[in-house]
Amino acid sequence: MRDSSDTRAIMSLALGAYLMFTCSTGNAETMCYASESGIVFCAPLRSEDAGLLPAIAYSEFIDRSMRFLLVDQDAWFKGERLHDASGEPLLPFFTHAKLSPSGRPYTEPVVDRGVVYPAFHHAINIEACLSYYRYSGNADALRCARKLADWNIAHSTSHDWLYAGL
Repeated sequence: MRDSSDTRAIMSLALGAYLMFTCSTGNAETMCYASESGIVFCAPLRSEDAGLLPAIAYSEFIDRSMRFLLVDQDAWFKGERLHDASGEPLLPFFTHAKLSPSGRPYTEPVVDRGVVYPAFHHAINIEACLSYYRYSGNADALRCARKLADWNIAHSTSHDWLYAGL
């Protein structure tokens, strides 16, 4: 049974990933264009009373977005990958919260660019993966949530620090 709170949690994370990934609708009246970086943008669809309509079914939106996070992100990412203790490469969102549209990490020393670890986005990713697992039964999502949570625990601050366990 799909819980509406699971759907909301997945949608909140999926929105950003989806906008970076694709926006194809199959609707001939929808105006879509590709940016120089290859990202496809579509004009919003509106109902007769000017209400905003979804370009695709929510279930497809969720599945595409989570596929990007769990699978397709590997091919899109153009930076150096970090590895876990066993030598397995980490998914890019373990170490990067913000990338250029081309999939490359920002290299300029500008505030709010580059590697972000893990204050905010890891909790959202774990929640979204767990919610997607409950929503779809996708075991890869559950494995990803567990791996990210375990990695955070292993890399948290020492217990003798002022802010221990962060």
